Amino acid sequence: MMRNPEQTIGKLIDKQGVSFISSISEEGFPNMKAMLPPRKREGIKEFWFTTNTSSMRVAQYRNNPNASIYFYEKRFFRGVMLVGTMEVLEDETSKQMIWQEGDTKYFRAG
Repeated sequence: MMRNPEQTIGKLIDKQGVSFISSISEEGFPNMKAMLPPRKREGIKEFWFTTNTSSMRVAQYRNNPNASIYFYEKRFFRGVMLVGTMEVLEDETSKQMIWQEGDTKYFRAG
């Protein structure tokens, strides 16, 4: 048993260069996508990712916010899946919190 699950899981998450996020299609099927790690996290309950607001994934989250994220540690063949809901944030405060210089080059639609 883990002494401090949140700390152990947080360390695993922070060491990964890739994360996987899932959304639900209009037909009700799960869709998985590899992403860069979250730009920010608070514990193991809140994560902030960046993507184009014009993407299929964003449309799916707007239609159905149910989601999961998965982090995989190859070295020890272990991972963690977290489930919850995804919210698409477009307000200026959120953007300033996580956006980095050069993001508009990749995320032209916001």
